[in-house]
Amino acid sequence: MEKEAKDKNQEYEEILKKIKGPSFTLMYLLLIALLFTISVALYSIVQLKALEKSHQQDISNIESTLACIETLPNKLYGAGGKKSELNITIEHPKIFTDQEDYLGEIIPIIQEQNAQAYDNLSNNLTLFSILIALIALALPIFSYAFIQKDQMKRIDTQHLLLNKKVDTKTSELVIGYTEFNAAATQKIADLDTKFTSLNGIIDSKMDELNQKQTKLEKDFETAIDDIRKQIEQTQEVTSSVIPNPKGNDVVEIKPTDETPAATARALFLGARINMIKEKYDEALKQIDNAIGLEPNNASYYSVRGAILHELKRYKDAIYDENKAIDLEPNNARYYDNRGATLHEMKQYEDAVKDSNKAIDLEQNNADYYDNRAVTLYNLKRHEDALKDTNKAIDFKPNNARYYDNRGAILRGLKRYKEAQTDIENALLLEPNNVEFLIDLSYTLYKRGLYKQALECCAELGDDIASYNLALRARAMSTLKLAQQQGSKISREERELIMNDLNKAIEIDLENRYSLLDQAQAFFLLQDYDSMRESLEKAKDIDPDEPETYHWLAEYYRAIGDGENATLNDRLADEKGYISEPKE
Repeated sequence: MEKEAKDKNQEYEEILKKIKGPSFTLMYLLLIALLFTISVALYSIVQLKALEKSHQQDISNIESTLACIETLPNKLYGAGGKKSELNITIEHPKIFTDQEDYLGEIIPIIQEQNAQAYDNLSNNLTLFSILIALIALALPIFSYAFIQKDQMKRIDTQHLLLNKKVDTKTSELVIGYTEFNAAATQKIADLDTKFTSLNGIIDSKMDELNQKQTKLEKDFETAIDDIRKQIEQTQEVTSSVIPNPKGNDVVEIKPTDETPAATARALFLGARINMIKEKYDEALKQIDNAIGLEPNNASYYSVRGAILHELKRYKDAIYDENKAIDLEPNNARYYDNRGATLHEMKQYEDAVKDSNKAIDLEQNNADYYDNRAVTLYNLKRHEDALKDTNKAIDFKPNNARYYDNRGAILRGLKRYKEAQTDIENALLLEPNNVEFLIDLSYTLYKRGLYKQALECCAELGDDIASYNLALRARAMSTLKLAQQQGSKISREERELIMNDLNKAIEIDLENRYSLLDQAQAFFLLQDYDSMRESLEKAKDIDPDEPETYHWLAEYYRAIGDGENATLNDRLADEKGYISEPKE
């Protein structure tokens, strides 16, 4: 293909050489015609000069003859009319008989000869003039003919060149179209294969999930059966309600005083069942009774700590988790539970220590790595957090929560495209998980896909009012999209945006990122006083947040304070500010 194109290019160059520049044949013809015309003109001038010279000679001859005639009588007869003694033989006596007769005869002869010579010359000049006129007339005609012929030759050559180019381009287009069709067909086939494979994976995952759900239901039923059997065998407790495993009824266990250990075990199982059903108040009552009957059982304290954690009674939860660890210091789960509670109390360093201990005791537990990753993320140790989520996914590649957490970490690193991929994978595994949808909406906003972010928010309906991250995604996407489209923000739109941001702040008063989003909104709306107020609040919550100093620098630039802008840029860099990517 390349060789053929090269040969055609050489052919085009040869054709172009033929049509470039003037026609040398035409130039030669014009030059010969010009030289011939000049030669004829010069010849005519020479003839005119010869005629003029001949005429002058004739005049001179006549004048000499007249002078001779005038002096002839004196020579013949002498002065005074006397006969000269000269002895001259006159061959033409008639001529010399009388001067007047002589002149009367010779002058007409001379004049006739001169007239005849002049006529001959005139005729010759006339012929030459006609010839020159014909040449002058023919020259442009022949020149025009030669020019037309040359132009036709050029046009034919150009036409040939264009035809060749059209043929070449047509051939290239046909080849390109064929290649494109082949590539497109291959791509479609690849996509079909991938789609089929993906469908197979999804179906496989769904089958696994259905199997797990079935297994959990069976385990749940087995647990209920165990409780019934224990109650029936011991006859020391009675159950007023033993619910259907799929129902929402509270499991009530009424203990007796005859066998405390068996009663405590039954109460413990009932508390766990109610905890699964999110009936935390009843579960707490049951586990309190179980601990009262058996106060040295570490599992009971651990379960009560988990219930108190769900009730957000973190200090009480820490007490029970400490008690469980004191009773069983080598149980990794107890350290992990306490680490989760410390994380909620924002005691991140201590939480990491507990996660480290749990992993040391049980190194192959994916949950421990994932929990530590979340804590490390809050300590702004994003790269370490990413390593832990990778480890968790390696252990459990089908856990949707791990993908969502890794997506949040990648978003913190401002690797928004990768974050979007992970959160979408989480949604593939759990399509109805609202938290994943919320995370996706905010990630799409951060990536600049404002319309898609708003579509995700719309799927939440009225429930969006309960979610901090979704409200921020909707407010900021609305504002950014309007500015991207060059639309002016109306007063009503501004109020809706600010209402969303204010609600987000109310949901979590300690969330500095909500205040930073609000500050950015004020910046875009050029309300710099309100922007400064939001930034100061965010700074009070976390003085080490680099994003706060970045936006403080933007604030000072906006009001023309370059010195403070530079200072805050430096502080942001020192605290680990990551610039926004340019996709």
